[in-house]
This record gives sequence, structure tokens and C-alpha cells, in this order.
Amino acid sequence: MSYSYETCLHFRLITPDRQVFPDPEAERTAPVVWVDVPGVEGDFGVLPAHAPMVATIRPAILTVDPHDENLKERFVVIGGFAEVSHRKREEKNPSVKEDEEWATDLTVLAEFAVRLEKFDRSKLTSQINDAEEDLADASDQAVRDKLGRHLDQLKALQAALSATPAADH
Repeated sequence: MSYSYETCLHFRLITPDRQVFPDPEAERTAPVVWVDVPGVEGDFGVLPAHAPMVATIRPAILTVDPHDENLKERFVVIGGFAEVSHRKREEKNPSVKEDEEWATDLTVLAEFAVRLEKFDRSKLTSQINDAEEDLADASDQAVRDKLGRHLDQLKALQAALSATPAADH
């Protein structure tokens, strides 16, 4: 199937300190076929013309499918939000029907995001061990609750990664 800029999803993955996808030097967002987003209420796929929505993301793996099935990109993401929105196309294309004059954008604002192949799994194990020690040492209940949530996030990410081979990308 052939995809054009007009019929693709425009995706950006951003952290507080940088744009992770697409390349920050790109002039516009990268058109992709679909994105699988790990939402707190379950994973959801976003395709062109998806209904507008905002969702909280959970620690897991986000998958981006560009035009070529062999070039799927996967990212480890922790915390944040995903927003699907529509915008009027800036350039009119006479071959595009009136109801297709809207472009679909997906922006994921993540607390942390890195390409799967660059993620250090051993560092995650160390972070889990440190969080378990901190939780055991904490006496204040509010601090214990916060540390417990953080530990749960780290373990959820570890579980998601354990289902993904390290060399697979």
C-alpha cells in the first residue's frame, strides 16, 4: 500500500530535555503509518483519522511503524501523556476529498524516552534494587507511598522489557 504525507499520522516523541522522534533537525513531524502507545488503561494503536484524545502513558515500550514494516522503531517510555489531535492541512491538495483535509497528529510527552536498543537494562536492575532499599528504610507513610509507586513503575518496565529480546529492534 502506498502512503502519502496527507494520509499518514504525524508523530512526535518529546521529553523535557529533547525531541526523541523524529530527528530534531527535521523540518516537520515524521509521517508514520501507526503508533502503538502503552496507556495506563491498556495499549492503544493510533492510525490516521484516530479520534482526538488525551491519555496517560505507563512505563513500557512504544512502537512506531513507518512506511516500511522492516523499519519499526521501539522506544522505552516512562510516564507522561499522549495527545491525538487534528489540524487543518496547510497545503490544499486537489486530489484529497473534503473530509480528508484534516491531518492527524500524535504527540507523546514522556518523562523519559530512549530507543530500545540504547536502553541500559542493567541500570534498571540497579534502580529497582535502590528503590527497594529506599522503601525498606523509609518510615514516613507519604514517602513510602511515593517510593512504592516509583518501584511499581520500575518493575512494570522491567516486566515489559523481559518480554522483549535485547537485540530485537
